Amino acid sequence: MTTPATIQKRQILMNFIEIELAREPAVQAVIGIGSIASGLARADSDIDAVVFLDPFDAYIIPAEFVWHPSDRSFCS
Repeated sequence: MTTPATIQKRQILMNFIEIELAREPAVQAVIGIGSIASGLARADSDIDAVVFLDPFDAYIIPAEFVWHPSDRSFCS
């Protein structure tokens, strides 16, 4: 069973990919893992994902962050 929070968090990840990552040529793939992959995310769950880069560029995306879509900023 997939929780309602899982559906919401998967959509947030998809929005992030479309808005922030799709324009980056080094981004080869993004895979959601953890509770959004298992379908068991809760409202207080974070979103875990693996981003595959080629070539690797540490400045494309922080390792851990909170994304604010309203102004496209990151807090880490």
